[in-house]
Amino acid sequence: MMGSREAVARFWDEVINQFLEGGFPLPPPLDRWITAYEGAGEGLVDRDALPEPYSGPILGDARAVVLGLNPGIPFPEFQYRDGIIAKEIRACGSYREVVRTGFVNREPWLSRLGAVTYHTSRVRLMQRWNDDPTLGDEHLLTFELFPWHSKRIRGAMRPAPDIIEEMVFAPIAETGVRHVFAFGAEWFRVLDGLGMRRILTLGRGGEAYPTRKPSRTVTLFEGPGDFVVIAEKHEGSAGPPSASEIELLREALGKHGLGLRAPAMPDSRRMGSEVDGRHGTNRVTEGPSFQGGAMAEKVVLVCDVCGEPATESVTIKVGSRTRRKDLCDAHLAELTAGTRPARPGGPKTAGVELRGVSYRTVEEAAKARVPMHAIAEGFGLTVVEVQLVRIAAGLLPADSPMGKWNVVRHGRDVAKGRCKCNAETRRALSKLT
Repeated sequence: MMGSREAVARFWDEVINQFLEGGFPLPPPLDRWITAYEGAGEGLVDRDALPEPYSGPILGDARAVVLGLNPGIPFPEFQYRDGIIAKEIRACGSYREVVRTGFVNREPWLSRLGAVTYHTSRVRLMQRWNDDPTLGDEHLLTFELFPWHSKRIRGAMRPAPDIIEEMVFAPIAETGVRHVFAFGAEWFRVLDGLGMRRILTLGRGGEAYPTRKPSRTVTLFEGPGDFVVIAEKHEGSAGPPSASEIELLREALGKHGLGLRAPAMPDSRRMGSEVDGRHGTNRVTEGPSFQGGAMAEKVVLVCDVCGEPATESVTIKVGSRTRRKDLCDAHLAELTAGTRPARPGGPKTAGVELRGVSYRTVEEAAKARVPMHAIAEGFGLTVVEVQLVRIAAGLLPADSPMGKWNVVRHGRDVAKGRCKCNAETRRALSKLT
C-alpha cells in the first residue's frame, strides 16, 4: 500500500514534469490551492517559476521538519523552465531526487548566487535543536504553505485545511519527527483551522518569557500524529530564532514540563511507535522528559483552575460554541452550584448554523467543506469525531495515515473520558469497526 510520503512525492513529480513541458497543471487539489493567495505587484504569483512544494528527504531520514510560507523570490537562471534546476530534473526524471538535498546550498548555486540565509538558518536550527552539528541538508525536510513563487508576500494565504492535511501533515506524520517548526503568522490560522489543540502559548498573547523580541509569539499545537508543531511569529520576518533564543525557549518550556530537546532516535521514531510524544499544560507527565529518548508512560489530568489532580472533564455549551475543562472535586462543585438538570431530550432544532448556513448533520457540513473546527464547535464534538464521520462518508480514506491516526486517537479519547459522541458519530464508528 502506498504511503502518504510516496503518494505526495509521486504527485509532485508528475505535476512538475508537466510544468517543464510547458503547461501550468492544476489537478485537484491544486485547482483550489492556487486560489488561496492573490498578491498584487511584487506579490503576484510567478507562473513561469518552478513550483517548490517541499525540499529535502521526503522519503529519507528526516531529522527536522520546517514549515514555511512560500518559496520566495525565483531566480530565472535556476528556477524557470529552462533553468539549471529544470535541466537537472529532466536529466533524472524526478523532482524528489533533485531536492533531496537543498540545491541552494550546493554548486552551482553557491558560486553564482551565494548562500541563502533562509536555508542556512534552518539547517542551524535543526543542528541546535538536535544538539548535533553533523546534521546537514540531507536531514532537513521543509514544506511550504503555498508552493508557488512570488517576489514578496502581499496578502493573506488561506489554503483550505483539508489540503494542508493531505499534502503536508499526512506525509509529516510518516517521518516520525516529533517537533515540527512553523514560521509565520499564516500558519497559526491554518493550525487552528485544522482543529489542532493549543497546548501552550508563550510571549505576546500568552505567558511572558524572557525573549529579546517583545513581538514574538510561540504556540505549541498538538499535531495530527506523534508530533508537536512549534509555531513562531514576530514582527519583521518569518525566520527561526537564534541560538540564544532557542535556549530561552527551552528554559521556558522546561518550566511547564515540556522540555522539548529533540532526542536522537533513528529507529523508534517511525510511525507506529508506542512512544507517546504529546502532552499539554493541563496534563502532568510522570516519567522521563523528551530529553534522553522515550517519553513518559503515564499522563495525569490536572485541574485547569488550580493544578490539583482532576476528577472530571466537563463540557460547557454557550450558544453554538462548546468548551471543555478538567476540574478537581472542589472546582467541579463550584461550577455546578445553582445548576438544574437539563430537560430530557433537549430542544428540537432544525439544524446547526455554521457560517450562515444550516446543516442537519456533520456529514452534510463536511461535504460542504466547512472547516473541521467549526463543525466540531457547532455540533459539540471533538475534531477527531468529525474526522470519523468524514472517514465513514468516504471523504477521508480509512487506510490513509490520517485516517488510521484518527481511529487510534478516538480510542485514546474514549479511554480518557473525552468522547462526546452523538448518534451520528456512533453510527460512523460502527461502520469502521
